[in-house]
This record gives sequence, structure tokens and C-alpha cells, in this order.
Amino acid sequence: LKSFGHCGVIGASYLLDTVNGAYIRNISTQLGSPMQRIVTAQRMPSIEVAKAQQISDLMGTFFFPFILMLTLPLVVYTIVNEKGKLREMMKLMGMRMRNYWLVTTFYFVIMYTLSASIFLIMSALLGFRMIWQVNLILVFSVVILWGTCNIALGIFIAAWLQSGLAAVVVGYLYALFAPTITVLLEMMLFIPEPDGSMTWWQIPLLLIPPLPLTRALSGLLLPCQFYHCPTLTEGLQNPAIVWGLIFLVIDTIYLAILGFYFDAILPRQWGIRKSPFFFVDWIIRPIIRKMKYDSLYSKGEDLAKKIQDDPKLAESVKKEHALIQ
Repeated sequence: LKSFGHCGVIGASYLLDTVNGAYIRNISTQLGSPMQRIVTAQRMPSIEVAKAQQISDLMGTFFFPFILMLTLPLVVYTIVNEKGKLREMMKLMGMRMRNYWLVTTFYFVIMYTLSASIFLIMSALLGFRMIWQVNLILVFSVVILWGTCNIALGIFIAAWLQSGLAAVVVGYLYALFAPTITVLLEMMLFIPEPDGSMTWWQIPLLLIPPLPLTRALSGLLLPCQFYHCPTLTEGLQNPAIVWGLIFLVIDTIYLAILGFYFDAILPRQWGIRKSPFFFVDWIIRPIIRKMKYDSLYSKGEDLAKKIQDDPKLAESVKKEHALIQ
């Protein structure tokens, strides 16, 4: 039977069809009206379904972080450009650094808000699933938390740079290549399951920005490829989205703290850098002040006792006091 096809089943079917054809031809010839068989192929019934994946879903985990990181070079350049004479002149005029960072951060927040708003509006006009089918609370949470993380990352990078040109180069290189690298890490190290399941050793990798952003976006967009974008309840049960949001907050906090710290202690062309232990001055200074006061008070008591015990010294002190008066 295998001589009639690639396998026994196909050979048996072909042999059975040949026998049936010969039998029908023989009977029809005997009856005086030969029959000729016409063999054709019939397509099996099927249901047309929509494409499971759109280009925006396939490329979203790369292009969305790339678009949301375009403000990073401006953050880095602005801080580095003001780190020189301008900031020192403002400090000489009485400006406190906490006021400077509040105003500068507020400016970056406005800038990122405008950029993210344009991105979301254009995504809605182009019909991206992330806007029309994913729960908007999840989308806005990811976008807002990444905005804070993006600003903290810019402060951290700017603390290590002294030149405006270097700030532009480093900022754009990071904004261009970091999404690509994190997407590759996402594909190699994280299992692309719709439920976003993760193992314990994958979680610390989310300390590398923008990996929490790509992880959260993967949790938002991957279920859409299986005809079901996540609702709010499903998103809060998806480990990829939950861990992505948590580490966006964690990355914001530790990058901001390290950025402010290194900005204060690293050497610079203008101004005076602080001691690496400046953050404990509020603890050490009261202790040192009290020690100095106790030492002076003890010396004063010893001097008063000497004056009382020595009449000549007491008379000399009275004369000196009379001259001063």
C-alpha cells in the first residue's frame, strides 16, 4: 500500500478509490452506458477570523518605550547645562537647592505631560489597541509612573556629566538603544505567556530602566494578541503588569536618591562639592555642638575655681575688668 502514497493511510485510500472506480466502470459498461468519473477537490468549511496581531501590537513594546523616552535627553541636557555658573550664581543670590529641584522637576513634569498627551492622542486616532481596548486606568498608570521614573533617570545620568555635548550624546544614545536592549532582554529572559508569569530571579532585573516599562507594556499588549485585552481586574492579577508598576515606583525612588546624592558630592568645574557624609550632618552637628559647649563650660568652671583659689589672680582679673569698663 505504501507504493501508492507517502504513508499506508494515503495508499489505502488511493487503492480503495481505484477499486471503486474500476467496479463502477465495469458495471456501467455491462449496462451499455459507460460512466466516466470526475474527481475534484472540495474545500473544507472554514470560518473567517480577524488577524490575531496588528503591527501596533507586534512593535508596540519597542516603539512605545522609545517614544516615551524622547524627553530623557532634554532632561539630562537641562540639568547639566545649569550645573555650571548659572546654578552657582543662583545659590549666591540665596536660592536653596531644594527650591531649585522642585522648580526644575515641575518643569520636567509639564514637558513630559505634553509629550505623553500627544502620544496618547495620536495612538487613539490611529486606533491602537492599547488605547481603545485596554483599561485606561492601567494605561495611564504605566504612562504616569514611567514619567516620574524617566525624570529620576535623567537626574541620575546628569549627575555624572559635566559637558552639555556629552549630555546630548549620552541622553540620545540611551533613549535610542535602551528600548532595543530591554526588548531583547524581554524576549530572551521572560517567557511570553499571556498571564505574564515570572520567576524569582527575573524580578531583580526590573531594577534596570526601562525594563519595568517594557514588562508592563508586554503585560498590556500580549493578551490583545489572543483576542482579549486585559480589564482592570485582570491587569491587577497579571504579574507582568503588577511587577512592572511596582518597580517603576522603586526605580523612581532609588534613581532620584542616587541622582541627588551624586550631584552633591561629585567634583565639578564650578562650586564646592559636599562631603560624602553630608546626609548625616543633621545628626552629627548637634552632637559636635554639644561636645564643644560642654568642653567650654568645663574650662570655664576650672578657670573660675582657679580665680577663687588664687587672690592675686582674682585681683588681676578685677583690674582688667575695670579697664575694660
